Amino acid sequence: MSTLHAIILGIVQGLTEFLPISSSGHLILVPELFGWSELTDDESLEKASDVALHVGTLVAVLWYFRRDLGQYLVAALRSIRDRSVDSVEARLAWLLLLSAVPGALVGAALAGFIKDELGDPILIGVNLIVFGLVLEWADRSRG
Repeated sequence: MSTLHAIILGIVQGLTEFLPISSSGHLILVPELFGWSELTDDESLEKASDVALHVGTLVAVLWYFRRDLGQYLVAALRSIRDRSVDSVEARLAWLLLLSAVPGALVGAALAGFIKDELGDPILIGVNLIVFGLVLEWADRSRG
């Protein structure tokens, strides 16, 4: 993958990860729209670049929230030692951990289906449009 393509995909990842839109979908659509075949021709390069982009996002988030996460980690460890969840931080730490379990299980169970059936650029584009319209409708109807 060229350096320019990696930079563009990094910018797309950074701009779309924290919006209510699919950053992974955009990482599939951008190369498709620009005709970058190096990712579609080499599945291992596609996976490696996707993982690298998401790990970069994770590192940035962990750095940004390092103080909060440190407090949650200390509170969780204290709750293990004391065998009680007696603080807001401890409860939040355990709920954050618990909230990751359903996504991990569904992702692991449906990995093949997601890759084979939901990675079609046309399907991704249609879904982005439909859910964009749903978000617009929700935003207009709340006021």
